[in-house]
Amino acid sequence: YAIITYIFQHTRTHSHAPVPTRTCTQHTYAMLTACLFITHFPARCERQRQRVDDARLKPIIVFDSGTANPEVVDCTPEVRAKRGDSLAGARARCPDAIVVKEDRDHYLAQWNQVVRGLLAVADRVEDALIGCAYISLDGLQTMYGGMSNVIDAILSVPPAWLTPRLGVAHGKFHARCAAITGEPGVPNIMPADADAARRAVAAMPLGMLPLATAQVLMLHDFGIFTIGDLACQPLSAVQAQLGHPGRRAWELANGMDNARLIHLEQSETVAQQMQFQWPVVSIDALSFGVHAVMQDAFNSPVRGRRSVGRVDVLLKMEDHPDWSLSRTFKEPVGDASQAAQFVMDAIIAALNREPSPMEGPIDAIHVALAKLGTPRAEQSALWSEDRAGDINTSLRQLAARNGTPALTKVVDVEPWSRIPERRQALAPVTGL
Repeated sequence: YAIITYIFQHTRTHSHAPVPTRTCTQHTYAMLTACLFITHFPARCERQRQRVDDARLKPIIVFDSGTANPEVVDCTPEVRAKRGDSLAGARARCPDAIVVKEDRDHYLAQWNQVVRGLLAVADRVEDALIGCAYISLDGLQTMYGGMSNVIDAILSVPPAWLTPRLGVAHGKFHARCAAITGEPGVPNIMPADADAARRAVAAMPLGMLPLATAQVLMLHDFGIFTIGDLACQPLSAVQAQLGHPGRRAWELANGMDNARLIHLEQSETVAQQMQFQWPVVSIDALSFGVHAVMQDAFNSPVRGRRSVGRVDVLLKMEDHPDWSLSRTFKEPVGDASQAAQFVMDAIIAALNREPSPMEGPIDAIHVALAKLGTPRAEQSALWSEDRAGDINTSLRQLAARNGTPALTKVVDVEPWSRIPERRQALAPVTGL
């Protein structure tokens, strides 16, 4: 440990020092990538629900009530809190903030709409997490007639109230760094030269790298605070302290980003909607509507006999913001009633939250079935119902003729008994 400390302290460089040029033989700048990054996505979704004038906007704190001590999930920048902070501390720093319980289904549904819009622009899109997506730009410049047209098409996908940021670079890491440090609505393009791109990220903090907080703090103890500081360290010393994550961070700091784009597979969707004759406010009427529109969607010839992996629901309300839900099933669903029940359970759970996201009567229901796949295999009965009825009739006739049951089966009586004869017995078979 003393030797490693000596190496760190005598080979590190400060953030203002020039970054030495390295020969990155492992890196090829072949994949031109764009990163669409949206900060404070949950808080922006909640602010959009308010629909008030900009002068009346208040700070928002989104919290998770699933723990003993509620924690902050997201907040607007003026709150000056981060994810994981206690809700009490965040409210003490910003007493005027609006406190809202987390609505994950709504955030996921809003983000899925953005991803679907990106898939309409490009065929290779990676959904990294809510608020971050990567788009491969290879070949799109020819299709759209220039890079500026491609950028305009990508930035036009998310609504303006999300204030998206866009970074363009060779490699996912540099594209993400460019997006985070760029201005909302203004594309930030990294230089194509490898050394120039590395110098552009050298002054950024270590938190930009895929390292755990404890690992970042360890590097701080060695006097390494920026990406440029880490890039100048020997790989062997970094890997000895941090293992594989340290090697990956060192390679990214030196411009070696060969990560492939894990793009989504586009699939067909089945859309169906139902307009109520008059706005409904009761759970029974809403449940009837959800089951009816779900049945129509499952009966669509586009779906055929394929199973459904995800369902997106949009509830349009009178004079109130719409509420959306996106539900991905653990196992593919092929029954409309089962899918409708999943949706109703989520709606009832949302209604029980305080405050409820559904504040007005519901005018219409929109349903979209996605991730259509092969139907699930089902085990059929050994005999059909008609055949089973004939066998049961024959069993009764034989029992009446012989005076004893025609068939018997072995059943457990006292399986824990030490006497073998008491563990099981023969019981008459009266029917199938």
